[in-house]
Amino acid sequence: QKMKNPLHFMPKRRRNLLLCVAAVAGTGYGVYRVYNSPSIARKKYQIVCFLRSLMTVAQAASASAETISLVSNDLNGFLRSDSDEIPASLKQLLKVAQCQEFQETLTRVSSALTAGVLQGF
Repeated sequence: QKMKNPLHFMPKRRRNLLLCVAAVAGTGYGVYRVYNSPSIARKKYQIVCFLRSLMTVAQAASASAETISLVSNDLNGFLRSDSDEIPASLKQLLKVAQCQEFQETLTRVSSALTAGVLQGF
């Protein structure tokens, strides 16, 4: 005896639509499960951490560029003038560079950066 189609009461067009919706729902559920799996969640977390650190580095570079621009303009103006008075920004920069805490911080940052590069992030 021939088995009847369980969806025989539906028109063919509606039956195909129902099968397509079921296939999309099944695929969506599968994608959801993969997306929320622990290994993918770990990768997402690593990518977010990397992007945050990249954004922080960009902000630090921007702030450093502003400072370098200010000091460069002051130094350029001082060298072009006949004045013997050193600009305040250069005096402050020299004070900061001679500070023991700044030198220790610079050493720690450079060693941490080197360790991070050697570890491959």
